[in-house]
Amino acid sequence: MIFEVHNERGNVLFLILIAVVLFAALSYAVTQSSRGGGNAKAETSKIEIAEYSQAVTSLRTATQRMRLKGVGINDIEFCAGGFPICGAINNKCTTGENCIYAKEGGGLDGSFLKRRAFTLYPPDQGVRVAGHGSLNIVLLSTAISAGGGLITIEQCEAFNESFGYSPTIYADNTPGTIYGDSTPLEGRWDFCYDDGGFYIIMHLLATN
Repeated sequence: MIFEVHNERGNVLFLILIAVVLFAALSYAVTQSSRGGGNAKAETSKIEIAEYSQAVTSLRTATQRMRLKGVGINDIEFCAGGFPICGAINNKCTTGENCIYAKEGGGLDGSFLKRRAFTLYPPDQGVRVAGHGSLNIVLLSTAISAGGGLITIEQCEAFNESFGYSPTIYADNTPGTIYGDSTPLEGRWDFCYDDGGFYIIMHLLATN
Protein backbone atom coordinates (compact mmCIF):
# COMPACT_ATOMS: atom_id res chain seq x y z
CA MET A 1 0.00 0.00 0.00
CA ILE A 2 2.81 2.35 0.91
CA PHE A 3 4.56 1.38 -2.31
CA GLU A 4 1.41 2.24 -4.30
CA VAL A 5 1.15 5.69 -2.64
CA HIS A 6 4.78 6.46 -3.42
CA ASN A 7 4.28 5.22 -6.98
CA GLU A 8 1.22 7.46 -7.46
CA ARG A 9 3.13 10.46 -6.06
CA GLY A 10 5.95 9.67 -8.46
CA ASN A 11 3.57 9.58 -11.39
CA VAL A 12 1.99 12.90 -10.37
CA LEU A 13 5.39 14.57 -10.06
CA PHE A 14 6.40 13.15 -13.43
CA LEU A 15 3.24 14.49 -15.07
CA ILE A 16 3.79 17.90 -13.48
CA LEU A 17 7.36 17.91 -14.79
CA ILE A 18 6.16 17.09 -18.30
CA ALA A 19 3.56 19.85 -18.09
CA VAL A 20 6.22 22.37 -17.03
CA VAL A 21 8.51 21.30 -19.90
CA LEU A 22 5.68 21.54 -22.44
CA PHE A 23 4.66 24.96 -21.14
CA ALA A 24 8.25 26.19 -21.41
CA ALA A 25 8.50 24.83 -24.96
CA LEU A 26 5.21 26.47 -25.94
CA SER A 27 6.29 29.79 -24.44
CA TYR A 28 9.57 29.63 -26.36
CA ALA A 29 7.76 28.82 -29.61
CA VAL A 30 5.35 31.73 -29.16
CA THR A 31 8.23 34.09 -28.35
CA GLN A 32 10.20 33.00 -31.41
CA SER A 33 7.11 33.33 -33.58
CA SER A 34 6.52 36.87 -32.31
CA ARG A 35 10.13 37.77 -32.97
CA GLY A 36 9.92 36.30 -36.43
CA GLY A 37 6.82 38.34 -37.16
CA GLY A 38 8.56 41.47 -35.91
CA ASN A 39 11.58 40.80 -38.09
CA ALA A 40 9.36 40.24 -41.12
CA LYS A 41 7.59 43.53 -40.43
CA ALA A 42 10.91 45.34 -40.09
CA GLU A 43 12.16 43.85 -43.38
CA THR A 44 8.95 44.88 -45.14
CA SER A 45 9.40 48.41 -43.80
CA LYS A 46 12.95 48.52 -45.18
CA ILE A 47 11.73 47.52 -48.64
CA GLU A 48 8.96 50.14 -48.57
CA ILE A 49 11.45 52.79 -47.44
CA ALA A 50 13.83 51.88 -50.28
CA GLU A 51 11.06 52.24 -52.89
CA TYR A 52 9.83 55.49 -51.39
CA SER A 53 13.35 56.96 -51.09
CA GLN A 54 13.98 56.18 -54.76
CA ALA A 55 10.88 58.19 -55.67
CA VAL A 56 11.95 61.16 -53.55
CA THR A 57 15.49 60.98 -54.97
CA SER A 58 13.99 61.36 -58.46
CA LEU A 59 12.09 64.43 -57.29
CA ARG A 60 15.18 65.93 -55.66
CA THR A 61 17.34 65.18 -58.72
CA ALA A 62 14.82 66.87 -61.03
CA THR A 63 14.81 69.89 -58.72
CA GLN A 64 18.60 70.15 -58.76
CA ARG A 65 18.67 69.64 -62.54
CA MET A 66 16.38 72.61 -63.03
CA ARG A 67 18.58 74.76 -60.84
CA LEU A 68 21.60 73.79 -62.94
CA LYS A 69 19.64 74.93 -66.00
CA GLY A 70 19.45 78.35 -64.41
CA VAL A 71 15.96 78.23 -62.89
CA GLY A 72 15.99 80.10 -59.59
CA ILE A 73 14.87 78.35 -56.41
CA ASN A 74 11.90 80.72 -56.19
CA ASP A 75 10.93 80.05 -59.81
CA ILE A 76 10.70 76.25 -59.78
CA GLU A 77 7.03 75.34 -60.08
CA PHE A 78 5.43 72.31 -58.45
CA CYS A 79 1.85 73.50 -58.04
CA ALA A 80 -0.72 74.69 -60.55
CA GLY A 81 -1.34 78.40 -60.72
CA GLY A 82 -3.16 79.79 -57.72
CA PHE A 83 -2.20 76.98 -55.36
CA PRO A 84 0.54 77.91 -52.86
CA ILE A 85 1.12 74.27 -51.83
CA CYS A 86 0.26 70.97 -53.49
CA GLY A 87 0.08 67.26 -52.77
CA ALA A 88 0.77 63.91 -54.38
CA ILE A 89 -2.03 63.97 -56.93
CA ASN A 90 -3.93 67.26 -56.82
CA ASN A 91 -2.99 70.77 -57.91
CA LYS A 92 0.26 69.86 -59.69
CA CYS A 93 1.56 72.04 -62.51
CA THR A 94 1.61 70.39 -65.94
CA THR A 95 3.14 72.86 -68.41
CA GLY A 96 5.86 75.48 -68.59
CA GLU A 97 9.66 75.56 -68.60
CA ASN A 98 9.70 76.10 -64.85
CA CYS A 99 7.28 73.24 -64.07
CA ILE A 100 8.99 70.24 -62.49
CA TYR A 101 6.49 67.82 -64.10
CA ALA A 102 6.39 69.32 -67.62
CA LYS A 103 8.41 67.77 -70.46
CA GLU A 104 9.81 71.17 -71.31
CA GLY A 105 10.60 71.76 -67.65
CA GLY A 106 11.91 69.21 -65.14
CA GLY A 107 10.51 66.27 -67.11
CA LEU A 108 9.61 64.42 -63.91
CA ASP A 109 7.06 61.61 -64.11
CA GLY A 110 4.99 62.20 -61.02
CA SER A 111 2.98 58.99 -61.31
CA PHE A 112 5.34 57.17 -58.93
CA LEU A 113 4.16 59.41 -56.11
CA LYS A 114 0.51 58.48 -56.45
CA ARG A 115 -1.11 56.88 -53.38
CA ARG A 116 1.66 58.39 -51.28
CA ALA A 117 0.45 61.30 -49.18
CA PHE A 118 2.72 64.31 -49.14
CA THR A 119 2.61 68.08 -49.14
CA LEU A 120 5.17 70.21 -50.96
CA TYR A 121 6.04 73.71 -49.79
CA PRO A 122 7.76 76.12 -52.22
CA PRO A 123 10.15 78.74 -50.75
CA ASP A 124 7.54 81.51 -50.69
CA GLN A 125 5.65 79.60 -47.99
CA GLY A 126 8.42 80.32 -45.50
CA VAL A 127 8.80 76.70 -44.36
CA ARG A 128 12.41 76.08 -43.37
CA VAL A 129 14.69 73.33 -42.14
CA ALA A 130 17.05 74.22 -39.30
CA GLY A 131 20.71 74.47 -40.21
CA HIS A 132 20.13 75.40 -43.84
CA GLY A 133 19.54 78.52 -45.92
CA SER A 134 16.66 80.98 -45.70
CA LEU A 135 14.89 79.67 -48.82
CA ASN A 136 13.88 76.01 -48.72
CA ILE A 137 11.78 73.65 -50.82
CA VAL A 138 10.32 71.21 -48.30
CA LEU A 139 8.43 67.96 -48.76
CA LEU A 140 6.46 66.41 -45.88
CA SER A 141 5.12 62.86 -46.19
CA THR A 142 2.51 61.15 -44.03
CA ALA A 143 2.14 57.95 -46.11
CA ILE A 144 4.91 56.25 -48.05
CA SER A 145 3.50 52.83 -48.98
CA ALA A 146 2.14 52.49 -52.50
CA GLY A 147 -0.92 50.86 -50.95
CA GLY A 148 -1.59 53.84 -48.68
CA GLY A 149 -1.81 53.94 -44.89
CA LEU A 150 -0.15 56.28 -42.42
CA ILE A 151 3.57 55.96 -41.68
CA THR A 152 4.18 53.33 -39.02
CA ILE A 153 6.77 53.40 -36.25
CA GLU A 154 8.66 50.60 -38.04
CA GLN A 155 8.80 52.64 -41.25
CA CYS A 156 9.89 55.73 -39.34
CA GLU A 157 12.73 53.84 -37.64
CA ALA A 158 13.76 52.17 -40.89
CA PHE A 159 13.83 55.53 -42.65
CA ASN A 160 16.15 57.11 -40.08
CA GLU A 161 18.41 54.06 -40.15
CA SER A 162 18.58 54.16 -43.96
CA PHE A 163 20.41 57.49 -43.67
CA GLY A 164 22.85 56.15 -41.12
CA TYR A 165 21.12 57.80 -38.17
CA SER A 166 19.95 56.22 -34.95
CA PRO A 167 16.46 54.70 -35.33
CA THR A 168 15.42 56.88 -32.37
CA ILE A 169 12.39 58.98 -33.29
CA TYR A 170 12.55 62.53 -31.99
CA ALA A 171 9.69 64.95 -31.58
CA ASP A 172 10.03 68.13 -33.62
CA ASN A 173 10.10 71.23 -31.42
CA THR A 174 8.43 73.70 -33.76
CA PRO A 175 6.65 71.81 -36.55
CA GLY A 176 5.03 74.06 -39.14
CA THR A 177 7.66 76.82 -38.98
CA ILE A 178 11.23 75.55 -38.75
CA TYR A 179 11.64 71.79 -39.02
CA GLY A 180 14.47 69.97 -37.30
CA ASP A 181 14.82 72.70 -34.68
CA SER A 182 16.51 70.43 -32.13
CA THR A 183 20.09 69.27 -31.68
CA PRO A 184 19.68 65.67 -32.99
CA LEU A 185 17.82 66.82 -36.14
CA GLU A 186 19.45 70.13 -36.99
CA GLY A 187 21.31 70.15 -40.29
CA ARG A 188 19.72 66.99 -41.68
CA TRP A 189 18.24 66.92 -45.16
CA ASP A 190 15.93 64.02 -44.38
CA PHE A 191 14.45 62.65 -41.16
CA CYS A 192 11.33 61.06 -39.69
CA TYR A 193 9.89 62.66 -36.56
CA ASP A 194 7.04 62.24 -34.10
CA ASP A 195 4.28 64.82 -34.41
CA GLY A 196 2.12 64.08 -31.38
CA GLY A 197 1.80 60.37 -32.09
CA PHE A 198 1.80 60.68 -35.88
CA TYR A 199 4.98 59.95 -37.83
CA ILE A 200 6.03 62.36 -40.56
CA ILE A 201 8.98 62.27 -42.93
CA MET A 202 10.62 65.57 -43.84
CA HIS A 203 12.75 66.16 -46.94
CA LEU A 204 14.69 69.26 -47.84
CA LEU A 205 14.70 69.18 -51.65
CA ALA A 206 16.65 72.38 -52.26
CA THR A 207 18.05 75.38 -50.38
CA ASN A 208 19.78 78.61 -51.28
